[in-house]
Amino acid sequence: MFIFGVGFALSFYWKGNARASKHGTAIVGLHAFFICLYLTTNPHSWEFLCENFYNMSPIFDYQQKLAIYKIAEMMVNVDGQVLTEETLTLESGVAKLGFSSESEIAQIKETAAKQEYASCLQILSTLEAAQKKFVTSFLGAIISSDGDIDDRELELWRELSQQCGFPIMNNRQAIEIFKEY
Repeated sequence: MFIFGVGFALSFYWKGNARASKHGTAIVGLHAFFICLYLTTNPHSWEFLCENFYNMSPIFDYQQKLAIYKIAEMMVNVDGQVLTEETLTLESGVAKLGFSSESEIAQIKETAAKQEYASCLQILSTLEAAQKKFVTSFLGAIISSDGDIDDRELELWRELSQQCGFPIMNNRQAIEIFKEY
């Protein structure tokens, strides 16, 4: 495997370098060489690459992330109780959106608090189908996380799904789909 990998990587390097030298950027070929060398000589790299590509969360811009956070926070608070399970699911969703440091999370909380509900709905209604599927499953996972689905939570989920054009799913489907991300 190693010999095949090195040969494969070198052929990519030469081809890339030949193409790149015409454009004056030989670095492109060198990058291709190292990427191919790594992928072909590390047995776990292909598995990791394919697994993460398949399970990758949809990509959102910053305004979309703010709207998602604002709506998710509303979902956590709509029944008047903020339970640990709901908070953990909210934190999991925030991490899946790409916010990991405490300062990033504090900033999104502060900025989302200033955002209006109507503008959130407008932003969320313009999402693509894969993005809407993520948001719907995230909200469904939040309301299902504590094991007790309050009528107010269910009503907000239905209202958001209807107003934003989210795909229809039940809470069990939402949990399973959210786990995939």
